Amino acid sequence: MLPYIVPKRKLRVGVAVPSPGTWRASMGVHFASLCSFTAMHTGNISIAVLGREGSVITNQRNALVDTALEIGADYLLQIDADMQFPPESLLRLLGHEKDVVGAFYNKRVAPYETLGRLELPDGTSQETAQAIVNKGGLLEASQMPGGMVLTDCNVYRSLTWPWYFESYHRPGDGVETFKEMMRDHYPTQVPKEVLDEIVKNEAFAAWLRHNAKLEEESKSSRFYTSEDYGFSRKVRRYGFKIWCDLDLSFEMGHVGEHTITCKNAATKPKEEETKTLHRVA
Repeated sequence: MLPYIVPKRKLRVGVAVPSPGTWRASMGVHFASLCSFTAMHTGNISIAVLGREGSVITNQRNALVDTALEIGADYLLQIDADMQFPPESLLRLLGHEKDVVGAFYNKRVAPYETLGRLELPDGTSQETAQAIVNKGGLLEASQMPGGMVLTDCNVYRSLTWPWYFESYHRPGDGVETFKEMMRDHYPTQVPKEVLDEIVKNEAFAAWLRHNAKLEEESKSSRFYTSEDYGFSRKVRRYGFKIWCDLDLSFEMGHVGEHTITCKNAATKPKEEETKTLHRVA
């Protein structure tokens, strides 16, 4: 059985790569393989290759969506410039016929934790979660990284702009944190009386304090949410679901860097290294 399904209807897919200006060489090979594989195995998918360079990936992702909508794309596949993936990835994701579907992958630096989060029942143990993941298949996700994700363009049409955005969670009292966020957000100074009026509602103030308490308890009161997770949050808020292809996730590669040094053989090893070498011998 083929690991993908050829769509029966004609589709236009934007295959987009946001980048700082360069692609990893291996990613370029995988990208070309994906495009050629899709063209060879189906005659009803037209691919529009889209690229955007810049130093702010959030702006690049939003601009790529603009372009995809302008050309009337049915789907937009975003691939980061440092990924490796099977040539049939696009067909596999299209075959799921989901609003948003993609693959997880590991960070390219130690300790190489997995990016993305599945939507599992509260209280699911680590052992149970690992067993679910090991089975593979298609599972709903709450957070999807942006390195390999296919989105139905009707999702973008249903959302308000910006589709991708970053956010910062700040420590401290919820009410004061909200006021500070408002001051930072707008180019003009928000009048104090306006802010005071906004937070007069006790239910609103209580909600702000509740969120501040949760963040404090999680010991993550000051943290950053990336643009792809911001998109995940917004998609779910608008009633759409996100799906993770776990089988494809196991085949993804995230290209990083390692510095290799040449040690002088005459250099006396440290005591710890000597013990290690002795044990190995």
